[in-house]
Order: sequence, then structure tokens, then C-alpha cells
Amino acid sequence: MSYEERLQRLGLTSLETRRLRGDLIEVFKIFKGFDNIKYTQFFAVRVIEEWNSLLVELINCNTIESFKK
Repeated sequence: MSYEERLQRLGLTSLETRRLRGDLIEVFKIFKGFDNIKYTQFFAVRVIEEWNSLLVELINCNTIESFKK
């Protein structure tokens, strides 16, 4: 069974998708001040395009839980 077939059968998302989701959540926490990290610190470049493509409503969420959903 291929990786994609196993993921589908188990109802899981790919590692790549889970990593991207985690990165986006981390960026959200940084921008909203939930994590005490300075903006000048390096953050993974892989998330920039995805972050910039998010809907304004998502970026304007007030809680981490609402952003995750």
C-alpha cells in the first residue's frame, strides 16, 4: 500500500501538511504575542507564501484555537 493510500485509510494528513500547519500556527502565535519571540529572529522561509495567502479573517483571529479551526 502506498503512503498516500495508508494516509487516506487512516484518515490522516501528510507529514508535509502537518508541518506546514504547525509552522502557520507558530507564526500566528508570534504575531499575536502568544509566544515571546522577537520578530528579528529567523523563522522558516517555507511558510512565507502560505502565510501571505491566508484570508484576512484567519490572521485577525483572537485566539489560537480559532486560528487552528
